[in-house]
Amino acid sequence: YVVQACIVGCIHFKGIRATIYKDAEEHTAYCIGDSHQDCIKYTGDDLMLHLGFEFKQQALDFQTHLWKMGRGEVVASLIGRVRDVVVSSTVAAQLGDRISASHYDAGLTESPAATLEDAASAADSPTTSNHSIALESPLAVFMSIEKPSAFCGGVDKAHIWPRKKCTDAEAQDPHNLLALSKTLHSCFNGPHRGIPQIAIRPLDSLAPAAVPGRRQRVMVAVEYREASSLVQWLALVLKDGTQRVETSPGCFEFHTWVESEDPTKFCHYLQRSYDAIKEMWNP
Repeated sequence: YVVQACIVGCIHFKGIRATIYKDAEEHTAYCIGDSHQDCIKYTGDDLMLHLGFEFKQQALDFQTHLWKMGRGEVVASLIGRVRDVVVSSTVAAQLGDRISASHYDAGLTESPAATLEDAASAADSPTTSNHSIALESPLAVFMSIEKPSAFCGGVDKAHIWPRKKCTDAEAQDPHNLLALSKTLHSCFNGPHRGIPQIAIRPLDSLAPAAVPGRRQRVMVAVEYREASSLVQWLALVLKDGTQRVETSPGCFEFHTWVESEDPTKFCHYLQRSYDAIKEMWNP
């Protein structure tokens, strides 16, 4: 039996291909043909799956697993992205070697994670990292632009102006931080350690409104580099109350907010980061 599926636009998210290798091993999947790299491969931004199974029930179990992935029950960032999941019959002679998680090649260009363990962390798995913070921490509560459901894999303490470019004072400045899910953190830093896929700017035209305590509400705009891949996902993960604004025909950005103790410093870092990212987008 053969299971075919397409995971749309997932090249922007770390660790998805490595996760599929693990899942294929656990569900006793086989290659169709000679190479596992042809059975789990990227076509453009989409990950295409073409896996063989000896028994029908194994194929159906893997189909169910993919459906769960598409509902965000396995990896939050894949909500709505797993499509065209089809089970069909094939002759046993077409089944090749068993697929093992050890077949995953982290050296391929579409594999931003360095190891299987890194991939599991980056794909919103229940794990921790050096940057993880508690969901109930003030940073996660006040300086997040995402729904709580996006944090099933943990919350990252993300530097707005990149840590590698910071002075010591900037690296320690609490106003140079956002709370981001691992997937959005990857988009903000740049998958493959390359060009960021989102940019966040302060909305200068809107004055911050007072909120309880010492914090002030700061409106921000979230832009994305490739509309076809990210717009639907961002609409799902950004927090309730976020507005999608059409900036030109067919192009959108998202307006949302954080609650900062020092809006002036926060907006300084945000604008500085935004300008640097836009330079990468428009060299």
